[in-house]
Amino acid sequence: LDETERENARLKARNRKLAKTKERLDETERENARLKARNRKLVQDKFGRKSERARRSRKGGTEREARRRRGRQPGSLSHGRTPREDLPVEVEVIEPGECRCPNCGKPYARNGEKVTEFVEVEVRAYKRRCRRPRYRSTCSCAPKQEVIAPPAPRLFANTPYGLSVWNWFLTETYALHRPLRSVPRQLSMLDFEVAPGTLGDSVKRFVPLFAPLADAIIERQATARIAHGDETSWRVHVRGEEGENPRSWLWVCQTSDAVRMIIDPSRSAAAAQKLFGGLGVDEPIYLVCDRYSAYKKLAKDLPDRFALVYCWAHVRRDFMDIGVGRPDMKSFGDEWVAKIATLYGGNAERSRHWISGASGQTAAFDEAQRKLESNLGTFFDDVRRQLDDLPEEAPQRKPLQSLLRHREGLEVFVDNPAVPMDNNLAERALRGAAVGRKLSFGSFSEAGAQLAGLLFSVFGTLELAGLSPRHWLRDYLQACAERGGRAPEEAHAWLPWGADPGRVRAWRNQLPQGP
Repeated sequence: LDETERENARLKARNRKLAKTKERLDETERENARLKARNRKLVQDKFGRKSERARRSRKGGTEREARRRRGRQPGSLSHGRTPREDLPVEVEVIEPGECRCPNCGKPYARNGEKVTEFVEVEVRAYKRRCRRPRYRSTCSCAPKQEVIAPPAPRLFANTPYGLSVWNWFLTETYALHRPLRSVPRQLSMLDFEVAPGTLGDSVKRFVPLFAPLADAIIERQATARIAHGDETSWRVHVRGEEGENPRSWLWVCQTSDAVRMIIDPSRSAAAAQKLFGGLGVDEPIYLVCDRYSAYKKLAKDLPDRFALVYCWAHVRRDFMDIGVGRPDMKSFGDEWVAKIATLYGGNAERSRHWISGASGQTAAFDEAQRKLESNLGTFFDDVRRQLDDLPEEAPQRKPLQSLLRHREGLEVFVDNPAVPMDNNLAERALRGAAVGRKLSFGSFSEAGAQLAGLLFSVFGTLELAGLSPRHWLRDYLQACAERGGRAPEEAHAWLPWGADPGRVRAWRNQLPQGP
């Protein structure tokens, strides 16, 4: 009996040990699955195809279609060659050489000609030498007089560089987002050497020239009824050299015809207040944004001025990401992505029949409106139904619960056809700067960060109007130079909504714009 009890105790101890071992193995397997899911997510974010580029089948299924090929599609009409009649023509005559009969030596007679045209681009650096003749009086009148033309306008005193050099520098750096150090290398290919420090030191001199334009953009955006907001990371390297955190944030506020950007060391609601604080003063404004807490805090502090409109594209990403991290949940994510696609399709159908500013809408619009409201109601009914069926620890609950928490902001577009479903406009406005950040790693000084925000705002506003930054800078820098290196008095006259129509035509990009 004693031996049996000892054996029983030994087996119980072994059983407890095996149970603990199994528990540790189960925990290890769960942690391994979590890390694999995180690794798949990181690989997708870094190297994978973006979810917005994944095309869905026309039947609303989950299969991906082949990506649309670049360029003209089969069966579409060609626009033909662009005539380019605005380009100047330089005539070059190419003679065939010997024009005599090889037998008798008699010269050939002219028999018309064949004309071939090429488009050439030649950029060169040159010295512009301005001669100003001096004239003195030769009469007997007193006192003697001398006349000389005023000097050519110069943007900055004691600098040998003309306006075209500064135009090139600002366009390449802040419109095309090239790193500052690559601009001197590019100019060196034109046989023109300039030190990177010369361009870098000039940055602080440009800030007061463009600051009045930012004030005019703020005043313009104050009258808007819909604004898009977003932010992305940035770096100001001088802060790191001084022992501070160099990480900053590039914020954007885009309205229908104006863009404003600032670079701020904070991503808090205080930074959002700096950018959006001038909006919604006279009448509440719809702020289309993601679900970041700074926007929620802004709307909570100023409830009478802001109505948040949450982005459905971010909701869609939640369900795309859950399928990337956990392949066993891909069908769950695809199901909800298809439902969101149905809402997008319904909103697009409604928009086709919507007449902006009309006192009444057509019957087709009313039908599309009823269908959209019904689909959205069914959508959130399905959210609640699935939440009731899922266990508390299920990872699928997180995106569904987020949908219910943000339902009020997600439904704003239904009663307001002018309000978009997503925040893609703001994200596209930041795209060029984000690409430039990968090349230049941000700004190297506080003045550089300030000038970047100013010129990103101005060039983004010009792009909305289809205007060329290089053409605009040509005239604007000339006006600054004529005022002795100071900004023009009327800032509104240099922006699309306040400029003279003839001047706007001169700034317009002559190339055909894409869709």
